[in-house]
Amino acid sequence: MPPKRKKDKRTKNSGSELNVDEKYKKTLEEIEALKDHLAMRREFSRHSKEAGEEWKERMLKAEIDLEEVKDTHRAINADMTRQYLAIQLETSHQIQQLVTELSQVRAKLVNAEQELQCTKEEKNRILKEKEIQIETLNMKVNSMSDQYEYLFDECFDKLVEKMADSMNSWESEVAVIQKKNKQMLVEFGLDHLDI
Repeated sequence: MPPKRKKDKRTKNSGSELNVDEKYKKTLEEIEALKDHLAMRREFSRHSKEAGEEWKERMLKAEIDLEEVKDTHRAINADMTRQYLAIQLETSHQIQQLVTELSQVRAKLVNAEQELQCTKEEKNRILKEKEIQIETLNMKVNSMSDQYEYLFDECFDKLVEKMADSMNSWESEVAVIQKKNKQMLVEFGLDHLDI
């Protein structure tokens, strides 16, 4: 600590004056300090206000962006719903067409199976008729063969008989002709054995 000064009366009076001056200076210093502090507070307040305004602008921009995103989302959702409904309608229409086509194809298949069954039955009937005809024709051919064989045998027997009759008549005629020829040769003076 600094050494203590002795105070005299003069000093007291001047001390109180000084004291007032000091107080005044101190007050001025405090006022300056408060002014500086107030200026800093103002600057801080201005910065805070600017930051607040900036954050308000950011919030407003964020709200606008959010609203745009919501609008875009709603538009996309509406478009996707529209596309889904269109696809669902088209799919439903295609399913209905396929069901109709399937029923038509099934009806055609049933008709084709019936026609095939009828064709098979007709084929079997025709085959049976053909077999019966073939069997009938075979019987006729066998009968005709038997008849022709009988006719052939009978005709051949008659032919042999006629040939035998003709042969007998030829033999007698040949014997007559040979006799005449022998006589003629004898008349000419020739021997039939020499010839």
